[in-house]
Amino acid sequence: MASSRLPNDLAYSKQVLDCIYTFGLLMARLFLAPMDFACTGMIAMSMRELDRLKVIEAVTEARLMPWRAAERLGISRRQVERLVLRYRESGASGLVSRRRGGASNHQLPAGLAQRALEILRERYADFGPTLACEKLAECHGLVLSRETVRKLMADAGLWIPRAQRPPKVYQPRARRACLGELIQIDGSDHRWFEERAPACTLLSMRRSLLG
Repeated sequence: MASSRLPNDLAYSKQVLDCIYTFGLLMARLFLAPMDFACTGMIAMSMRELDRLKVIEAVTEARLMPWRAAERLGISRRQVERLVLRYRESGASGLVSRRRGGASNHQLPAGLAQRALEILRERYADFGPTLACEKLAECHGLVLSRETVRKLMADAGLWIPRAQRPPKVYQPRARRACLGELIQIDGSDHRWFEERAPACTLLSMRRSLLG
């Protein structure tokens, strides 16, 4: 039992040591070059970017081959070379994603979400997201994805996701003692006799053989 847990413990210890090493590098740069950090400010980096910083630093200091760094980061060798150039030009800030802080490519135009939400509250408050999405496109010319409409309705309290709904409670039915005792009845209202007689209900009865 102890031998099977040994590889996992070693992997966890390696991850802890890597984090301590990366944190030590950042602290060393902070105290050894205070003017540089004072001018550029603190840099917010994710754990993935911190790992990338450690690998690119090793490549820059000739402690790691570019092809090995590409395998470790899961990117191409040419991308590693571009990251090395950015690191030499801008330091650690060059490895931070350039899309951070910018507008999303899937961002809705200004006012579109508010207009769609007003229509949903006024006319389609009792609709589901799929049908409401179709009505917005057909009747109002607002083309939105179903997931966008679903999120708008959920945030506004017009729709409760299935994962957040309370579970339904069904009354259990005791099984009959013998097969054939259970009788199922169904009715259908219709003008079965057309104009010759008033509307009536057709009753269908059958005996269940499953109990």
